[in-house]
Amino acid sequence: PRPLLSGSQADINNSSIVLKLAYKDVSLIFCGDIQEQGIEQLLRYRPMLQSTVLKVPHHGSYEGKVEDCFFEAVAPEFAVISVRQDSQFGFPALEVVEGLEEVGAQVYTTADSGAVTISTDGQNFWVKTMVR
Repeated sequence: PRPLLSGSQADINNSSIVLKLAYKDVSLIFCGDIQEQGIEQLLRYRPMLQSTVLKVPHHGSYEGKVEDCFFEAVAPEFAVISVRQDSQFGFPALEVVEGLEEVGAQVYTTADSGAVTISTDGQNFWVKTMVR
C-alpha cells in the first residue's frame, strides 16, 4: 500500500498513527515517529493540538523550526521522549529538550526514567517512572 504521506525520505515514519486522548480537562497526544512532513501536516490542525502531555515524536530528533512551532501549539505541561540509553543517533537532541522546556514542559526520557506511566482523574494527572 502507498504511504499516507510521500515524497520524503521518512515516508514510513511520517505515516505513523498520531493519537490524541482526552478525558475531561486532561489530554495526551502520542505522535509515533512522525518527522518534519508529518509535523507540518499536524500544524494544519493547530487549535486541536494543545495537550497536557506530549509523547515526543521520533525519539526526540530535531526537525527544525517546524518542531518549535509544534511544541508551541501543543504547549504540554509534561513530555515523554522514548529513547534508548546511549542512542547511536544522539537522541534526544538538545534542541528538542530545550524547546520543550521553553514552552514549560517537564521532560522525561525513558533512557533515564525507564517506563513512564501517566494516570488521570480528568482534572489532575500523575506520573510514575520505573527508575527514580
